[in-house]
Amino acid sequence: ADAGADPAPAWAPKRHGYKPSEPQPWDLVHTVLRARFDFERSHMPATATLTLRPWFYPQDSLVLDGKGFAISAVELEAGTARQPLRYDYADQEKIRIALPRAYTRNEQIVVHIACTARPDGRDTKQ
Repeated sequence: ADAGADPAPAWAPKRHGYKPSEPQPWDLVHTVLRARFDFERSHMPATATLTLRPWFYPQDSLVLDGKGFAISAVELEAGTARQPLRYDYADQEKIRIALPRAYTRNEQIVVHIACTARPDGRDTKQ
């Protein structure tokens, strides 16, 4: 027998071959994007309306990818009103939104984000 041979049978999964996906605490149910284009300044002012539901465990925060944006408002739809939400965007990579309470998988929330995409105004990292 070859001393350097893999002892696992050929049909067995290879070691270290499993690469799990990122955890997905939220189910994105629906998205509405209202956008305008300012070609002269290479900007895109927009409002994103996200309808979300926790996948399984209760969630009291939301983290979204958001590179190259100027965020002007993040709000939670509460009946006919909108409640401003605290958020952190210090790293200019992810928007970390604090929700007023934990929501369960049987509840949907609607979050409105007013922002301006500035693709020419950010560093591109490889």
